[in-house]
Amino acid sequence: MNKDRLIEIKKRLLALGLAGIMLGTTGCSSKKDGNDIPKISPISIEYSNVENYYKNAIRDGKATKLYKSKNTFLLFDKNTYDVKEYIFDTVLYNLGCQIYELKSEKLIIYGNGIATRYNYEYYEYLVNNNYQVCLAEVSNYIEGYDNKDYYSLDEIKKLEPQIAESLKIINETIKK
Repeated sequence: MNKDRLIEIKKRLLALGLAGIMLGTTGCSSKKDGNDIPKISPISIEYSNVENYYKNAIRDGKATKLYKSKNTFLLFDKNTYDVKEYIFDTVLYNLGCQIYELKSEKLIIYGNGIATRYNYEYYEYLVNNNYQVCLAEVSNYIEGYDNKDYYSLDEIKKLEPQIAESLKIINETIKK
């Protein structure tokens, strides 16, 4: 093969490699549904580290999952105050993240902070349309409450209405 042909092949391989990096950086494109909510594309299980965010313990004679409060967030819709629970963790000093639905423990958003991002349109939707409450800061929303390091799903469900009511009061005060 002559030298010019080898240079041309190198250029094409380089362009193909750059295209792959750009696709990985932008993640899977997702379209919006009828309610203007970005759809979630499936993410490979190889990226999942959900077991790092909970521990199993015995409560009332039964095995119970206890979720780390610093990684468990309640997202309240800014209009309806409907709530959803998520496990959230930042990667590489806020350059990337992992977000899991709490109940299903399904990875729905992933970014490694360098070149791989999945479902960031949905991430932006969550951030822009929901109030985020970290369970490590429950005492900011419920007077006299002592924060805990771990919560069961049942405990989380009991706190949700109280936090929602506090958010409503805070937002009414801000609007005045």
